Amino acid sequence: MKIAMIGLKGIPFGEDGGGVERHVEELSLRLVKLGHKVTAYVRPKFTADGVTEHKGVKLVSVSSIPTKNLDTITYTFLATINVIFQPVDIVHF
Repeated sequence: MKIAMIGLKGIPFGEDGGGVERHVEELSLRLVKLGHKVTAYVRPKFTADGVTEHKGVKLVSVSSIPTKNLDTITYTFLATINVIFQPVDIVHF
């Protein structure tokens, strides 16, 4: 099954992450171990430059408007537009 994860800052879970990042990382890694293809949509400032994969989880970097009020909404909107055109079975928000 192909699964996309949207709504997190980035993985691997780091000092900037919170409960959502921990949840998505743990869930993603377990799904990969079960044989699923997992893609996580991440924000560039929370993921190391050039990293496109983490322990079998494909990372897709999505730009956003990096302000307090627009970062999350623009990232989520652009990730959602992108995932609409991808062959995925489940989108996890």
